[in-house]
Amino acid sequence: MQIDPDQARADRRTGPRLAAALGTTTAAGFAVPGAGELAPLSHLVIHAQDVRQPLGLPALSGSGAAVRVLDDITGGRHSVGERVLGGLRFTATDVDWASGESGPTVEGPSAVLLSALNGRDGSAATLHGDGAAEPADRSRTAAASGRHRAALPPVRPGAAGAPTGSR
Repeated sequence: MQIDPDQARADRRTGPRLAAALGTTTAAGFAVPGAGELAPLSHLVIHAQDVRQPLGLPALSGSGAAVRVLDDITGGRHSVGERVLGGLRFTATDVDWASGESGPTVEGPSAVLLSALNGRDGSAATLHGDGAAEPADRSRTAAASGRHRAALPPVRPGAAGAPTGSR
């Protein structure tokens, strides 16, 4: 699916009209090569926070979905790794979840912890503890060095696993 940037900027639909248009979009599914079964859930939870944070909306926290994604990125198949996690103690303030043995603490809502662990700049301001700025800083450094799981190759439109849909 190609998006014409000029057409997108000229689109003046209201929120309800955009929601209705999105509701009629068809998609073949979500498949990022090598990403695994939690990828759609991870993307949904993390990108929802990407949208909510700059709009000043509270994090959608406290869900079992966030716990599953936190478990996966801190110790599962898609862990962000020791470069991001090492020497820090993470604690969610809205669900029963913690990771890490000892060290500086990083505390906050589960959705905000997910954002920080994925290198989102705005997340540190919402976190508490003496290690609050560390996850986002470390994640960005790891991604820049190419030693981070987020460095997936781009998917060409029309390739296997590429998103599809219509307007």
